[in-house]
Amino acid sequence: MWTGMKGRSYGKTILVEVYPSNHPERAVRTYAMLDDQSNRSLASPELFDVIGISGVTTAYTLSSCSGKTTMHGRRGNNLVVRSADGSYRTDLPVLVECKEIPNDKSEIPTPEVASCFPHLNRISENIPRLDPHSSIQLLIGRDLPEVHQVHDQIIGPRGTPFAQKLALGWVIIGEVCLGGVHPPETLNVNKTNIIGDGRSSIFEPCENTLLLKEKVEYKLYEYKGEHLFEKASSDGKPGLSVEDRRFLEFMDCKLLKTADGHFTVPLPFKHPKPDIPNNRPLAWKRAKILDNNLQKDTIKQGHFVQFMQKVLDSGAAEVAPPVREKECWYLPIFGVYHPKKPDQIRGVFDSSATYQGNSLNSVLMAGPDLTNNLLGVLLRFRKYKVHDSRHRTDVLSIPGNTRSQRLPQIFFGTKTMTLACFRKYTITSCRYILSTPSRTEL
Repeated sequence: MWTGMKGRSYGKTILVEVYPSNHPERAVRTYAMLDDQSNRSLASPELFDVIGISGVTTAYTLSSCSGKTTMHGRRGNNLVVRSADGSYRTDLPVLVECKEIPNDKSEIPTPEVASCFPHLNRISENIPRLDPHSSIQLLIGRDLPEVHQVHDQIIGPRGTPFAQKLALGWVIIGEVCLGGVHPPETLNVNKTNIIGDGRSSIFEPCENTLLLKEKVEYKLYEYKGEHLFEKASSDGKPGLSVEDRRFLEFMDCKLLKTADGHFTVPLPFKHPKPDIPNNRPLAWKRAKILDNNLQKDTIKQGHFVQFMQKVLDSGAAEVAPPVREKECWYLPIFGVYHPKKPDQIRGVFDSSATYQGNSLNSVLMAGPDLTNNLLGVLLRFRKYKVHDSRHRTDVLSIPGNTRSQRLPQIFFGTKTMTLACFRKYTITSCRYILSTPSRTEL
């Protein structure tokens, strides 16, 4: 059935005759494309020249899938279109000259196409043979609705083309390729084609098949090293972000050990360093709330005093110096109880307190996330027979008289104290700076 006929995708393209309304003897045979998605009818410059249409060109905007284009062309009036068999004719609307009309004659249906399908075989004699001397020079849009009306229709099995009888004649619509490929005119077992999915086939791939793929740009890194496929312990783990790398470089460069054995490091501000306002109004309000709360609850007040005494006795806090710089930030403090430890309170220094859209956490680099993965913790329980679980009750871990880290003169606190601490970093303990203004100042 397919011998000598290559597959195609056919549309509403039909052979017609076009001539001026008062000169039918000047009729020009051409193919017309019926496009109900176009709001105007178009004609090629070659058709205008053959018919003898002249005039001044005017500008217009042509919108398509590729965007909008400003074009110039003549206008054609008083033209008539007639079917190839002469059974129907009608006046054409004003034609606009356009050189962008598709001229793919491979999409024109032929009698051979209709004869290949049982449900279309009976209309093969009503479809003209392909005219090698005519090209597609006319596009009729929906400004001539009469030629788009369907008088009859033939529908076949699923996936097969269908036919419509229009005023200008029969048209065949649909894909007539066999599985999206073209059967060769002669079979040769020594020749193999590769189709779109990578399989080999004796069928020739269809040239009209469109394959749309999203273009994804990958950043190529220069290969360094010879062990590309070797496994490493870091495989499968997320890498460090740009800010995390900057944080580690900052700590490597700025972390210093003093003569008395203490470690000091500046605050790791983000780059460029954000300007932070003086949040004393917020700290003052939070301090008054805490003071009123402790005055009403003497037991909580005693627990809070014990907590602060431990901080002072450990040497992790000191009296803050006077405020000399323009930028100043206070860290409010509040207390929380553990449900199983009602006689102990833990002071929490609120580094996330926000004032005018700023907080301490928002201007500091957080550093890499070194929190143990819960799945990894559970899996490691299977490695050994005995497991040990401990809980740190102290704020700081200071072996002997050596503190793990100092953060000198960081912030000036509320009436109680203030805290600066790096979260999720290898250095786990921090230096606290205590501010104890007088009762009259508060």
